[in-house]
Amino acid sequence: MFYNGIIIIDHWAPAGEYEGMYPKGARNKSCYISPTVMPQELSFLKPEHYYLFKESNERYPWQFWIEIIAYRLGEFMKIKVPPAYVGYNESEDKFGALIEWFYDEECGYIDGSMIMKYQIDYYDTKRGSQHNLETILDFIDRNPVFVQHWAKVLLFDSITGNNDRHQDNWGIVYKKEGDSFKDIHFSPAFDNGTSMGHEILEEKFVNFNDRNRLKTYILNDKAKHHMKYNLKENTSYNFIEFMKRYITEYRIVDETVRNCLDFDFYTFEQSVYGLKNIVTSGKYQLTEKRLSFILTLLRERIYLLQQMIDNI
Repeated sequence: MFYNGIIIIDHWAPAGEYEGMYPKGARNKSCYISPTVMPQELSFLKPEHYYLFKESNERYPWQFWIEIIAYRLGEFMKIKVPPAYVGYNESEDKFGALIEWFYDEECGYIDGSMIMKYQIDYYDTKRGSQHNLETILDFIDRNPVFVQHWAKVLLFDSITGNNDRHQDNWGIVYKKEGDSFKDIHFSPAFDNGTSMGHEILEEKFVNFNDRNRLKTYILNDKAKHHMKYNLKENTSYNFIEFMKRYITEYRIVDETVRNCLDFDFYTFEQSVYGLKNIVTSGKYQLTEKRLSFILTLLRERIYLLQQMIDNI
């Protein structure tokens, strides 16, 4: 189902002119065009398509694995996440996540920052301090399809612990035909690297053997979405509380959320265990300890979310 191998990108054509179209961030990223003809073992890749090669933060060389695990989790949860694979720049001896671009030249893209600036006067694009869910829902007139979309994205971020879904990490994709717009939809849940405890060093894992300490980490003041719920309130919600309010206010998403959570975690677990054998040594390795810690975090967050939903 998933490719547990390394994709060497040295012979791929750089696509420098497209780099500015992808949100800037703390990690180095570059864009490449895949070859016209793919070897049989890479037939799942799109030929002549744009792929992002996203490196890890230098402090956390293992971070790129998070993007790959997030993609696999999204597949199991039936939440759209860009396909991500292990990429390798052999000439520079660098590993990174090779991520499929989620739109092509036939499409247009409006990033969330533009939408927030359109909705809010003097929007703070640097810090995104006014970034909030209600303004997004106002922009889409609370269209039920889009309300369901945000339920999935917010749920996904709540499970992974992604606190970096800022205004540049979502947007709207469309096709233009004459004066009309077609196939309008939100982007998939891209840019997932700031999650799954990526910042915790391996020697600190032992501190989380105590489940109470694990829960404290999951529910602490920093464990929350980048966006506020609305502009009016100063209330700060952790991931679980944010989801509870969203589900309570928009009951149509209850079944969607339950369905997304109803997946075989054991089979997902087996799918990501194959990753630890791809890079077997060095700073880029996904160690058994780190993978085990990631899975423990995911399992506990899912449990807390299911518990919350059952008590609504």
